[in-house]
Amino acid sequence: MFHNMSQGMGRMEAAVQGVRRMTTPVIFAVATNIIAFLPLLFVPGETGQFFYVLPAVVIAVFTVSLIECLLILPAHLAHQGKDSSQGWFTRFRQWQTRLRLRIDHWIDQAYQPVIEGVLRYRTLTCALSTALFLMVLGYTFSGRINFMFRPSIETPFVQAEIEMPAGTPTHRTREVAFEIEEAAKRAIEATGEDNILIGITSSIAERSSNGAEVSVRLVPQSERKITAAAFAKQWREAFPDLPDVESVFFDYLIGPGGSAEIDIRISHPEVEVLRKAATDVADAIAKYPGVEDVRKGFGREMPEYDFDLTAEGRSMGITARELGQQIRHAFYGAEALRQPQDREELRVMVKLPEQERQTISSMENLLVRVPGGGEIPLKQAAKIRLTQAPARITRVDGARVINVTANVVPGVTTGNKVLGSFETTELPTLLARYPQLRYSFEGEQREQREAIKNLSWGLLAALFAIYGIMASILRSYVQALIVLLMLPWSLAGAVVGHVIMGFDLSVFSIFGMIALCGMVVNGAFVLELTRLQFIAEGTSPIKAIQLAAQRRFRPILLTALTTFLGLGPMIFETSIQALFLVPMAIALGVGTLVSAVLVLTFIPAVMAVIADISGLEPPPAHTSS
Repeated sequence: MFHNMSQGMGRMEAAVQGVRRMTTPVIFAVATNIIAFLPLLFVPGETGQFFYVLPAVVIAVFTVSLIECLLILPAHLAHQGKDSSQGWFTRFRQWQTRLRLRIDHWIDQAYQPVIEGVLRYRTLTCALSTALFLMVLGYTFSGRINFMFRPSIETPFVQAEIEMPAGTPTHRTREVAFEIEEAAKRAIEATGEDNILIGITSSIAERSSNGAEVSVRLVPQSERKITAAAFAKQWREAFPDLPDVESVFFDYLIGPGGSAEIDIRISHPEVEVLRKAATDVADAIAKYPGVEDVRKGFGREMPEYDFDLTAEGRSMGITARELGQQIRHAFYGAEALRQPQDREELRVMVKLPEQERQTISSMENLLVRVPGGGEIPLKQAAKIRLTQAPARITRVDGARVINVTANVVPGVTTGNKVLGSFETTELPTLLARYPQLRYSFEGEQREQREAIKNLSWGLLAALFAIYGIMASILRSYVQALIVLLMLPWSLAGAVVGHVIMGFDLSVFSIFGMIALCGMVVNGAFVLELTRLQFIAEGTSPIKAIQLAAQRRFRPILLTALTTFLGLGPMIFETSIQALFLVPMAIALGVGTLVSAVLVLTFIPAVMAVIADISGLEPPPAHTSS
């Protein structure tokens, strides 16, 4: 509409002609954005549930904005009242007009020589752009940029999760919890800072008698010097090594999930081989710098009594099922009555007196009923053997498995790096040492695989849909492919943005890059439509590229700047609640700025090169849209 008014049209005519000319680009822009955000609705796992609301809201906003842009905004602009000759609004309009004239002057004096140089040296421009892209690509895959499935965001709450051997009495678990509380106080004193502790809370034997959790709440990061990671390290060092503690896990990160970053599941038909392999895997993982809280996945073995029926017992008709049931009833108890009490049920269990359940001789002399009537001592009915057995047994698909888990120190290494190196170095040796050993990466790695797989298929479908829409409108597969060339360079810009801002790549960065794919193609698509319009008016192909770039310089630049400035508060936000979205905002904001530079330089050069080597031009008759 602004261009039409500058050509002398009235407001009504300029609005009508503007809507007619921009209907196709606007619908395409909104459609590509919606298509790009659609894959984010289908991310599996807890991360997908945590993130689901964002693409849903964005899609709804884009849909409403399409109605506002094509119906409401033109009506407002066409019926805008006469300008007042006085007041602050008039001064604002005068300032706006001066700014517009300066931008026009800058386009003529600064950008016009640039676009002329780009088109004159188009092959060199394409070569330099490709070299820069390859440099970013090489830097990314060199391992200098970390990728973490979830961003490492510290919380003021630092937790220590304690696991004791199965069967540990509650009073012993409570004693260990008190020990770790004292270690937390010593760690607080070692920091040398005053008034950084808000409180310490403990949760003992909530799920089982051998588990406890101690949580330390610190003041916000802005009020203390020590970070949560550094405090967790001091807390770990202040806690003494206790022989009966199986594992202590310190956690100071916030976000969806909460599982260990390293989780290796192994299985083997033989139990002893499986335990040895788990020990070797844990030892190999523990050697990597930055790996801590390594857990082998199996606890200490507990004493167990096995009962084998004797020939005498079998001859009297005693079965293993009946024998086990009688032993259970004698020592654990048999339910005799259920009595309602308030809103709960009171179960009455009948079992042997406590003094008859304390010694081995009492168990050997336990009288076992035989089917034909009568009783015999347990030592005659079965052979009693004392063995050692694991406190817990985990099976997956019928196979006994052990999960070796560990955590990593953010900033030192990542789970992806450790597992990648482990899979290529130590793991082949272990597989050769233990035949029939099977392994898989579970926990966060499993969720990462599923999320990346779904996002990959979703992105592929979205790109195919966007390409199909562009090819049908432009009536050229080649020109549609040129528009899609925006994507890899814009994604490279998003990676550079993470490096500049000091953020690692994460799944939220991937979300932002996928959404970026739907946004950055719009500028190149509108540029192509404008080029076709000039060609339809009889302009030569190279001159049409130059005029189209100059015509679309202002909207492309303003769109990129407003997008980046709109995302600026989120990019520079430091609150915990917003830090999850910062990587996505960086990808969108910086990627959009880079795409504006590409549309105004690289894409015109590619269009000129394609025009030189192929001579393929879309039918001019379609450019009226």
